[in-house]
Amino acid sequence: MKPGFLCYLRLQGQRIGRLFLQTLLISLLLLGSILLLGGSVLEKNSSGEATKRVRVGLVGIVDDSLLKMGVTALQNMDSSRFSVEFLELPDEAAARAQLQSGALSAYLRVPPDFIERAYAGEVQPMTYVSTDGAVGIGSALVDEIVGSISELLSSSEDAVYGLQSYVRDHVPGIPPGQAGDQLVERFLRAILARNRLFRLETVGVGNELSLVEYYVCGFLILFLLLWSTTCSPVFSGRDMELSRLLKARGMPLWQQMLSEFLTYYALMLLTLLCLGLLAWGAARAVDLEALGVELPGRAVIRRFLLYLIPVSVMIAALQYLLYELAPGVIHGVLLQFLAAIVLGYVSGCLYPISFFPVSIQRLASVLPTGLGMSCLSAALRKAPVLGQILGLAGYGAVFLGLSVLARRLRLERMTDF
Repeated sequence: MKPGFLCYLRLQGQRIGRLFLQTLLISLLLLGSILLLGGSVLEKNSSGEATKRVRVGLVGIVDDSLLKMGVTALQNMDSSRFSVEFLELPDEAAARAQLQSGALSAYLRVPPDFIERAYAGEVQPMTYVSTDGAVGIGSALVDEIVGSISELLSSSEDAVYGLQSYVRDHVPGIPPGQAGDQLVERFLRAILARNRLFRLETVGVGNELSLVEYYVCGFLILFLLLWSTTCSPVFSGRDMELSRLLKARGMPLWQQMLSEFLTYYALMLLTLLCLGLLAWGAARAVDLEALGVELPGRAVIRRFLLYLIPVSVMIAALQYLLYELAPGVIHGVLLQFLAAIVLGYVSGCLYPISFFPVSIQRLASVLPTGLGMSCLSAALRKAPVLGQILGLAGYGAVFLGLSVLARRLRLERMTDF
């Protein structure tokens, strides 16, 4: 390259350097706003219905020792204790009051002398009560549990009575009651060990990440997208006279714009570096382990920062193109903000992508910000990332090429005029 390129690059760096403190302060405010948004999202998730145990009331077992023993075993031995909490209530009036206030998802009313009549072979049905039109996660879970228990009790009862009848008629040497008790014991062992029939797999909220990991990636991309608004005084509504003069002096457009882009990206990296150092100092000053926050290992952090480079280059190229297309400062800020919100939302930065329709998920997977999310997610999952990096490089090259084309067209219109 000619010496004019290096001279222009140095002048652009000095021009951008005057903007650094202003950019850093606005970036701190922007980062603080995004952190507050992330904290509210995580707090809402941790206190949401999906993370709480379902509360079910039990009415009619206060004076029944056998039923109380069964409830105690259910609350301490069965795997359902992690999702359902059973509460003993003195009467149905108290249960109905708590159900109407939302303290209970449902309650079960056990008929009087339930155990004695069951021993005599006279089984009375329990009554399950829930609110009208209940469609929450807790109500759906209780309905599923009640249906499963009802079918299980009915099938077990038929099997025990059938076995006792068969033993009474065909095996005279064995007491029917003893055979029935042995079958009940086998049923109980199978029920308590039913969790061995399943394998629990946590798939996360998106890209196989936990909620915290997912929003770290999403909000970081959202921050980079919105960061461009801090540079609007320099890059919005630029006068084309200087560019036309430099072109007339022999400096090609691509050299002019490459120097401008390099200084723009250098400002972005310098801002990220300062914010990262502030975050590192805050993490060392605060006992994160006492707050229940577990930091990733150094290898994961290094890989994450390495994968952040192609993502930030692509986003910087996109922002540079948008500034080149905007005719003025106000238009530039609005265009950057609108692009950040639309791309961030569709790509799942604001809301987990797994909750979107399949068509939106497919669209997000080919968007530049969607590729950025996949790249950062791969850093946390130790997954292959070559395809995403190639896609990001392709998008960056296209954005820079379109920027050169847009300026060339603007200069041609000025010449024609």
